[in-house]
Amino acid sequence: MSSDAQGISTKMVKFVGNEIAAPLAHIFNLSLSSGNFPKKLKLCRVIPLYKAGNAMECDNYRPISLLSSISKILEKIVAEKLINHLLSNDLLYAHQYGFLPNRSTEHNLMQIMNYISQALNEGNFCIAVFLDLRKAFDVC
Repeated sequence: MSSDAQGISTKMVKFVGNEIAAPLAHIFNLSLSSGNFPKKLKLCRVIPLYKAGNAMECDNYRPISLLSSISKILEKIVAEKLINHLLSNDLLYAHQYGFLPNRSTEHNLMQIMNYISQALNEGNFCIAVFLDLRKAFDVC
């Protein structure tokens, strides 16, 4: 599915939303209660997206999965329910900052800076490990 087709699919879902809301809610509830993601919603089209560098090298592309709009809606519902469960049951590490509401990697940087500052103020040594996350986050 091309990005244009993806946009059309999203518009179509919005256009017929009222008519398909009840059947979708039924499908989504069955999926959530059974713990099974519908196989038809797992289908996607994977396309290579050029990043930078030599266009003839495979490493300069990253795969993009084009999923149906309905699949994305169910994924968002599951993600929201999962995050709510983890937060309400205090199941996450206190210093988990990424991918959570009202938290960001900037909070992580502030926490480590406070940790280092406190250690230095107390006369302790600090050892740091620096990682190059360029490939992990596809920053060029």
